[in-house]
Amino acid sequence: MELLYRCPDRFIAGQTLLIDGKRDEMTVMSRIKTDLNRRLAAGGRESARKIRACSDDHPTRGTIIQVADMVAGALRDVGGVTGPYLSGLVGRIRLV
Repeated sequence: MELLYRCPDRFIAGQTLLIDGKRDEMTVMSRIKTDLNRRLAAGGRESARKIRACSDDHPTRGTIIQVADMVAGALRDVGGVTGPYLSGLVGRIRLV
């Protein structure tokens, strides 16, 4: 949640946030949406347009979740974009 709150407005305001999860985890999704929107409103910031659960096996959006997982794993393993997996994306990925 803290990472989302620290993101610049252009990454959150009016956007659709996909969270890796199943549709039957709506209680968790609802809590995330409520907490995030309260924090953003308290800071005078605009909230996300939609927050949705999306499993990595979803026929269309699942690819987004899979790529995000791979990029996050590579960043965690190496600590930056300079490692062997993401070096071709230097200049296209900006850490926030």
